Amino acid sequence: MRRRYSAKDMLMDRTRVEQEALEWLVRLGDPRFENWESLTSWLAMSPEHADVFNTLQLAEAEALDHLQSVETEAVLPANSSPDAPTLDEAANDNPVADRRLWPFVACAVAIACIGLWLQTHGKEAAGEIAWQEYRTASGGLKELQLADGSKLALNGDTFVRIAANGREATLDTGEAFFTVRHDPEHPFVVRAGGALITDVGTRFNVTRDGDGVTIAVEHGEVALTTNGQDHMNLIAGQGATLTGGHFSKFRIASDDVAGWTKGRLQYDSAPLTRVIADVTRTTGLRIKTRAGGDQRRFTGTIRTDGSRKALRERIAILLDAEVEEPIDRGAGQAANADN
Repeated sequence: MRRRYSAKDMLMDRTRVEQEALEWLVRLGDPRFENWESLTSWLAMSPEHADVFNTLQLAEAEALDHLQSVETEAVLPANSSPDAPTLDEAANDNPVADRRLWPFVACAVAIACIGLWLQTHGKEAAGEIAWQEYRTASGGLKELQLADGSKLALNGDTFVRIAANGREATLDTGEAFFTVRHDPEHPFVVRAGGALITDVGTRFNVTRDGDGVTIAVEHGEVALTTNGQDHMNLIAGQGATLTGGHFSKFRIASDDVAGWTKGRLQYDSAPLTRVIADVTRTTGLRIKTRAGGDQRRFTGTIRTDGSRKALRERIAILLDAEVEEPIDRGAGQAANADN
C-alpha cells in the first residue's frame, strides 16, 4: 500500500533536515571533530541532506571571508604603526589564546550561516516570502500559468497570492481551481484560512468565504491539515469543509468539482444563501430574494453560460429572486448586458 504523507509530515521533514545540517556544521567547527563516519552516513541518507549541507558550507566560507576582513581592519586601523603585530602574529605568540578563540569563531560562523541560509533559502521559514498578488472582480474569471507548468483558474471576487518559488499559494478570499504539476521533492502548498492543503498529484478546488473553507478533489489526492493539527487525506470524488478547526468529509462527483469553470453550478439541498453567493461570485449579478427566501434550500443545476439576458431570466426563475446587473459594470459590459 502506498504511504500517504500529510502536509504536516512534509513541512516537519524539511525543517528537521535544515536543523540537522546546521548542527553538523557547528560540530565541524571544532578542531577535535573526528566523527566523519556518522557525517558521511547522514549525507548518504538522502540527496536533500547533501544539498542543504553543501549550501550551508558555501555560506560558511562566505561568512569566514567576511569575518577575516573585519578582523584585519580591527587589528590594523589606518593610524596604526606598520610594525604593529598582526592578528596571526599575536595568536602565534599565545597558542592558548588561539585555542580559546575556537568556540567563539564557530559560534559566529554558525550564526552567520543561519543568517545567510534564511536570506537565500529559508525565507519561507522566516515568513519573508515574496508574493505576487492576483485579484478578480465579481464576475471576472482569470487563468494563471505558473513557471513550473501548474495552472490556476480564479473565480470572480477572488484574491490569491503566489509565492516567488511558484510552489505555494495563499487564498485570502474567493475560489480557485488548481491543476498542479506534482513534484514530491517540492510539494505545492495552498493556505486558505486555517487550512493547509498539500498536493499529492492533483486537480482540486478551494473556496474560502470568511472563516469557512471548502476543498474538493477532481483528480489525484491532497493532504489536509489545520492550525489545530486536525488532518486527513482526500482523493478524487471527495471533499471537506473546515469549520471550528475541524474537517468534515463529503462525497462529490468528480465532474461537479469546480463546475464554475465548466459553465454550471450543481447543488443538492444547498442553503439558498450559499447558492446566491456562488452565482454572484461567478456571474457578477446582483440577486435579491423575495421575503423569506433566505431560509430555503436549492437542488438542481444552474447554467452560467449564454447571453446575459438569458442568464438573468434563468436565475430569476430558478431562485425566485430579483436579478440585476451590477451598477458598477464597465461601459462596454453594460452595452452588452442584454446580449
